Amino acid sequence: RDLIVSVLALFLSINLFNTAVDITIRSLAYSLPFFYITGFNMSYGDFFLITFGSAWSTSAIGILTACLTDSRSAIVLSVAISFLFGAVLTGVKPSILELKENSNPFLYWMVFPSYNRWATEALTVREEFANPSYNFYEKFELKAEMAYEPVNWVNGILFLYISGIVLRLISFGFFYRKALE
Repeated sequence: RDLIVSVLALFLSINLFNTAVDITIRSLAYSLPFFYITGFNMSYGDFFLITFGSAWSTSAIGILTACLTDSRSAIVLSVAISFLFGAVLTGVKPSILELKENSNPFLYWMVFPSYNRWATEALTVREEFANPSYNFYEKFELKAEMAYEPVNWVNGILFLYISGIVLRLISFGFFYRKALE
C-alpha cells in the first residue's frame, strides 16, 4: 500500500512539475511572439488555450512512450509519434471532407485522433469567427471545403485536454509496473 502511494506521489509530482513549469513556460515562449507577429484576430487567451492544449497532449505522448520503453528508445518513439500526428496526419491536405467522402475510411480514422487535426480545426474556426470581415460565403466555404464545423472549437479543445489526461492515466499503469521492477 505504501509503495502504491509513493509511486502515485512520484508520478503526480512529475506531471505537476511538467505541467506547471515546462509546458506552461514553453507554451508562453512560443505563443507570445508567434501570436503578435502573425496578427491573429482571435484573443490571445483563445490562442494560448489551443497552444497549451497541444503541448499538454504531445507531452502525454512523451510520458507514455517513456513509460513503455527504455529512455533512449522513448525519445525517438515520442518524436516519431508526435511528428506523425503533428505533420502528416493533420486533416488539412487531404481535408477532413476529402477523407470522409473520397478517400480510404481507414485514413480518416488515422487522422481523427491527431492532436494537430483538432488544434488546426479549432484555430481555424476561432480565427474565422473572430475575423471582423467574416461573411456568409466564408462560413460556407469553411464548411464546404474543409468540413470544419463551428462546434469543433469546443470539441478540439476538449480533445486536446482529455487526450492528455487519458494518455497520462494509461501512462501511470506502465509507470507503476516499471517502478515495481
